[in-house]
Amino acid sequence: MKARKLCPALLILFLLVGHLHGGEYLWLDSDAYAPEDFLEKRIPVPPGFERLDVPPGSLAEWLRKLPLRPDGSPVRLYPVEKGVLKGNQEAHVAVVDLDVLKDQECADSLIRLWAEFLWAFGRADEICFRFVRGDRCCWKDWREGERFNPWTAARIQGPPDASRRQFQKYLETVMAFANTTSLKRDLEPVDSGQLFIGDGIIEPGPSGYPGHAVMVLDMARDREGHLIMLLGQGYMPSQEFHVLKNPGSDISPWYPIYTGGALQTPEWRFVHPALRRYGPINASDKAASPR
Repeated sequence: MKARKLCPALLILFLLVGHLHGGEYLWLDSDAYAPEDFLEKRIPVPPGFERLDVPPGSLAEWLRKLPLRPDGSPVRLYPVEKGVLKGNQEAHVAVVDLDVLKDQECADSLIRLWAEFLWAFGRADEICFRFVRGDRCCWKDWREGERFNPWTAARIQGPPDASRRQFQKYLETVMAFANTTSLKRDLEPVDSGQLFIGDGIIEPGPSGYPGHAVMVLDMARDREGHLIMLLGQGYMPSQEFHVLKNPGSDISPWYPIYTGGALQTPEWRFVHPALRRYGPINASDKAASPR
């Protein structure tokens, strides 16, 4: 039989659908990604603003197309199968369709998203974080058999395993031993004028107390050059990652771009947050910096 040629319109549609899904959200069932339910489609920009251009295949594009749960979905606590709801259901405008791993709280949610992006784009060997005490924990070493004692974080040897389930175990270990303090210490500092989609806004708490972290999920600009941002968070106890409202603002859920000082979010007031970027993320994201 002769091979059929796709007509131009069908070819464009095929490429578009493939681009929108791209196999990029690997925690979902293969047929569960609905283009009409991704972040960019569900959360419009305020009048007069346009989303920033972002490079194809970048973290920024990937975050902009995160799948969302149906409108009005509540935030559930880990393990989500039990259906226990978070006490405060007024902080979010949308819930990301992302499963929750053990110990996946605020800083851990940033770790999870950065790692999932690299895993999805065939760059898993670039995934590497440090524990609070300074140990490097890299996926490349983990898949070759390096493990850590769950109580002491001491290095032990296990069998090589590059499976998806083992990747989740790796992330759960990182989440248990890394936090806002280690992310602030170890990640690349970002000037406020260079804050971009995918960066973290991080504030460790005083010694012995938790801090908080949110991620910039999207950005837009008006004709005068004013920038706004969309923020997402995980929280304590472990719960579904969600897009934050901006209470009392006429551009909610958008926030004016952070330029310093305090930042009030629904459940946390950042006093002097640190802006951080996960270094292994595609350099093209940096090239698309808003200023």
